[in-house]
Amino acid sequence: MWKIPETSVIIITFMGMMTLRAGQPAVTDTVGADFEELKTEIGEVFVNVFVKRVESSALVIRHKGGIARVSLFDLSPALQAKYHFDPVTAMKADLTQSAGEQERQKTLILESRKREAELERARRESDLIRLARDEWVPVEATVEEIVNGGIVIKAKRITLVPTQTRSTLGFLRDGPPKRVLEPFTPELLILKEVVPSENSETLKVGEVWRGYLNAAGDAHRTDLKSGTRQLPVHQGVARTP
Repeated sequence: MWKIPETSVIIITFMGMMTLRAGQPAVTDTVGADFEELKTEIGEVFVNVFVKRVESSALVIRHKGGIARVSLFDLSPALQAKYHFDPVTAMKADLTQSAGEQERQKTLILESRKREAELERARRESDLIRLARDEWVPVEATVEEIVNGGIVIKAKRITLVPTQTRSTLGFLRDGPPKRVLEPFTPELLILKEVVPSENSETLKVGEVWRGYLNAAGDAHRTDLKSGTRQLPVHQGVARTP
């Protein structure tokens, strides 16, 4: 009797298994889904639904189209009962969440306004410093008195005088400028810093202030100590000239 070789049996059996498997339906993401189709009372339809989280007022689901949050208020009474939906508890939770969200929004708005104000202040200070260096007078001043809203100073204008030096070969060349101090004004004046410096609050009588003064005075102010002197007020920026 003719016999089929054992190797052929193995091949036929393997091919049969492949045929059976090919005829089976493919495993998809629908396996284990909580709902093949979830319909809401407002007409929304979600397919292949997996419930990821149950909240007091909603279901967080994964479905064929992505992730969604479905309000339990919009589901059927049967589904509401299935997930132990309590409308009173849900409304309280929503109100609490809404109040918290409003508070967060308020905080974000206030922080945004604060940042904008700080940026605007920094921009104004930068513009003033640039103006001072370009158009105001570099001075070195001695602090005479500390008064309310300003500093009484005796200011001297800083002037840089060109110098020349002679090289070893006898050629003249430009040397480092010489720093010369000249009276800014024969009288005392009140300095009003428009950009507060780091040490403006710690300045003491006899110390030196360096910066730029606006040559045009703003006004005159009575010296609070003597009550008689009228001192001109000049804007200043404390930056080393």
